[in-house]
Amino acid sequence: MKVAISLFFILSICIQDLFAQRFFSEEKLWSQSVYSIEEALKNPRKTVSVYLRDTSLRSIPSGLQNLPKLQMLKISDSKIESFSSFDAPRLRFLDLSGSSEIDLASLLEENSFPLLEKLILNFCEIESIPGSILDLCNLVNLEFSNNRIAHLPEKIGSMRKLASLLLQNNNLRSLPFSFGNFEQLEMLVLTGNSFLELPQEITNIKTLKSLFVGNEGMDVYQMIGVLSKCESIEILHLSEIKIGSCANIGRLAELPNLERIILDDVFESEEDIHLAELGRFKGEVFINTSLELGDDTRLKIESYDNLILNRIE
Repeated sequence: MKVAISLFFILSICIQDLFAQRFFSEEKLWSQSVYSIEEALKNPRKTVSVYLRDTSLRSIPSGLQNLPKLQMLKISDSKIESFSSFDAPRLRFLDLSGSSEIDLASLLEENSFPLLEKLILNFCEIESIPGSILDLCNLVNLEFSNNRIAHLPEKIGSMRKLASLLLQNNNLRSLPFSFGNFEQLEMLVLTGNSFLELPQEITNIKTLKSLFVGNEGMDVYQMIGVLSKCESIEILHLSEIKIGSCANIGRLAELPNLERIILDDVFESEEDIHLAELGRFKGEVFINTSLELGDDTRLKIESYDNLILNRIE
């Protein structure tokens, strides 16, 4: 849980940094949200954003069909199974997080979202992503975190406009070959999956700027070898792994564009914190640790201009 809170915070900052213009556009829409169908229908031609939180909701309220300018819809923690012919031609943002009974295949096959830019389906108990996701040709941000996904569509790399893909806490063990074909992907989150090795496909994504990886059982030595080839990376977040003193993490200091590396509770002991290697990084190194460090180690860390120590309580 400590790592999850840290990861959520860092993700938020990275998303704002990478997609500042889009983020503020989204925030502006959220500020115009109404929180009930009744309120939305008071002025249907001016309603652009609706946020419903109703754990008893089992179907899409019919009133949503009467909102011709609806651009943003968030329905959280519902019991909705499917959307039947939901007509929202201007919809740009759709968030159905916590809707654990949603039929994703039905959602995508029975509806058309020609302008959809952001789709969020976190905590929905989804086991697979249908190939019809590829029909969302304007999708920029896609979030499927905290589900049960074991495989991705074979041609997911053909989503040309996709810039952010969040897949943490699923059951992924491999990535499809096409994964390296993304043309605009800047942010990728794979933390908390079931990889035994970090997939080589990510080294082919030349636009990738922010990468979040790590899970129990992953081969750390192999992971560092793959990461050393990701030359476009600017921000790297490692968690849910244990880096020993012999892992040679200093190899990553040679990445030409790396500005920040976050090490989230990755050291098992004080001896594993190899300061000479971490000091080689030109950018910032955040050492987030739950270890009780001795005064001598803390003073040594403080002597490096690029090392920032954060204690996880």
